[in-house]
Amino acid sequence: FNVGTGVETSFNQLAERIVEVTGLDLKIEYMKNPIKNYVYRTKASTVRAERELRFKAEVSLDKGISRVFPAYKEGRLELAFKVV
Repeated sequence: FNVGTGVETSFNQLAERIVEVTGLDLKIEYMKNPIKNYVYRTKASTVRAERELRFKAEVSLDKGISRVFPAYKEGRLELAFKVV
């Protein structure tokens, strides 16, 4: 199942939202993508999750970031990236 908001969000937009919501002064480092057949644009369909699980996102990206960030900051959560 794909779960999400049904709204396409780029990595650049995600980084911008993290900076905006958390107030962190992050330096975004751009690197060459090492994945040969990387799909640069995608938007997962949440139709199946809505139909079979009755799942419908109720939390916006910004609200989700603001809820997760305190747990990360307090060391109760590890992320796949490092905030320096």
